[in-house]
Amino acid sequence: MEFLRTFHGHNKWLVLLALVVALLVQTRAALGGRDYGKLERATFAAGAGLLGVQLVMGLVLLTQYGLSLPHVVEHATTMTLAFIVAHVPYRYKQRPGPDRARIGALCLGAALVLIIVGIARLPYPFFGGSKKAAAAQVEAPASTAPESAPASTP
Repeated sequence: MEFLRTFHGHNKWLVLLALVVALLVQTRAALGGRDYGKLERATFAAGAGLLGVQLVMGLVLLTQYGLSLPHVVEHATTMTLAFIVAHVPYRYKQRPGPDRARIGALCLGAALVLIIVGIARLPYPFFGGSKKAAAAQVEAPASTAPESAPASTP
């Protein structure tokens, strides 16, 4: 399972790259009034597909590690919402090209914001960090004050 966890952690960069490219292509089509062609369909499908693979890996990891930590629940909920938002444009396949691209761009933008928020909620969000440091951060109670802070007297 450690391989899957590592792959899930590193694959986020590929998912983010694919979604950013899809967002740029959708925005260009929406602003340019272009028809919804192969490029728009391919980039959107690649981004949504990679996001789906990432979600499945996350669900497998969730069954293995459980929902014992609050940041895991927040991350899983936010990422599931991002997956749902990113797939909303599939309901609008019959719209004309610019409208379809506009809906796709708005949904991909919202999904990207949700993904970045979901990743940022992790104790070691973007660059992996040390697992020991992350475990220490998670185990430390939030209500403890620093020991070296002197008590202020009026």
